[in-house]
Amino acid sequence: MKSRHTFHIPRFTFHAPRSGSLAYGLTGSLLVLALFFAVFALYARTAAPGLLDGDEGEFQTNIARLGVSHTGYPLFFLLGKLWTMLVPVGTLAARANWFAALWGALAVVALYVFTRWLVGNRWIALLCALLLAASRVEWSQAVIPRPYTLNSFFVIVVTALFFLWRAGKVDLTVPVFVFGLSLTNHRTMIWFAPAIALLVLWKERGALFQPRRLLALLIAFALPLLLYGYVFWRGDSDVGVEFHLKDFNEMILAGNANRWMYFGGLDWIVHRVTELYIPLLIEQFTPLGFVLGLVGIVALARDRVPRGWQRDVPAREALGFIALANIANSAFCVFFNTMDVEKFFLPSYITFLFCVGRIFVRREFFAQRLESANRCGARVGGESRTAAGAERADCGTLGVVDAARVRAVCRASAYRFGAMESDRQASRTGFYAVWLAARGHSARGARGATGLSHGASARNGDTWRACRRVSDGACG
Repeated sequence: MKSRHTFHIPRFTFHAPRSGSLAYGLTGSLLVLALFFAVFALYARTAAPGLLDGDEGEFQTNIARLGVSHTGYPLFFLLGKLWTMLVPVGTLAARANWFAALWGALAVVALYVFTRWLVGNRWIALLCALLLAASRVEWSQAVIPRPYTLNSFFVIVVTALFFLWRAGKVDLTVPVFVFGLSLTNHRTMIWFAPAIALLVLWKERGALFQPRRLLALLIAFALPLLLYGYVFWRGDSDVGVEFHLKDFNEMILAGNANRWMYFGGLDWIVHRVTELYIPLLIEQFTPLGFVLGLVGIVALARDRVPRGWQRDVPAREALGFIALANIANSAFCVFFNTMDVEKFFLPSYITFLFCVGRIFVRREFFAQRLESANRCGARVGGESRTAAGAERADCGTLGVVDAARVRAVCRASAYRFGAMESDRQASRTGFYAVWLAARGHSARGARGATGLSHGASARNGDTWRACRRVSDGACG
């Protein structure tokens, strides 16, 4: 039976799964399935009903007849063809539209699973997943046959796999293989390369350059890129865009993107960021989500993480990976001067959403700090439970708290949650004992000095509130 830690704050109860666990119970599995089918039904219901013109019509045709589009997309077309063969209802055009809805729903589920594993709370994960599902650009790409929802799925899965590798759950060849596979759908995933390289070099260091290790990683990365042979195979057919070897730079290496690149001055760059990227970001997740994301970035930078956070994934390393991936993709989009550039910002939106999900655990974090202060106080001054006929203690006379020494005492005690309500009054008494112990008194002497019994504590609510303010500021 899966063990859980439970702790209580007024009107809320949070449950954290066992640290590092990827397992789901019946309720968790049903929630994942319900989330997938609900999002897929929403996207499919609002999808384009039939044949389209422009690039969308080109993609519908190439999915049905295995053609080549203007920039390849071999994985998208091969999986799309398989999808249209397996789905027995609807026209081929409608099935192609639903194919984008499928990957949009899978991206939402992937974000839920990843966030739940990273922060240890299903409701936080669900909230982040719903924010992505309802964001305008993601939704707009889930109703037409374009590869951007599949790209969103890869953004989440690649990030999750590299974090799993950092936590020691998978071998490095797994995320490297998936990263190479993502490039066969959309080449903008290449902007994750700097973040990946920095994380791998920081973690592996000299071990990365051992010949056998390096060879295994190169093979894992290059193997899925062989899917680009599809372009050579179908490029000389009469379907889609005709491809010849001379077009390799244009269609495989994205040389055709140069015609839309514009490098303006500093004023132009600032204008693009403030008038394009930031407004789009706010539009996706609302102004509140934008502010919470910024606060989440600060919290990660300060290494303030809740108990449910995966301790094998250092907060600052996670922030460095997310920030570098976001900056690299955003920089490309700023200079990629096209009228529909908003869909190329999708990886930037999603990486920012990781930080939005991070800040929603702050209430849980503060509750954990309070519980840890209560528990460590009970451990040091636990004997005070049996004191009777005690005088009333006045926390107002505490004076200036030696926060560093109190914190040291608290951290020396085990962080345990789930304290029963019957233990709370003794914990309140115990914290004053912690403070006195940090000031140089023994635990027994502290008990005698406080003279605060269980009954007296219960009668002195304002005294406890003052002690709690001290504990919130001193115990971490």
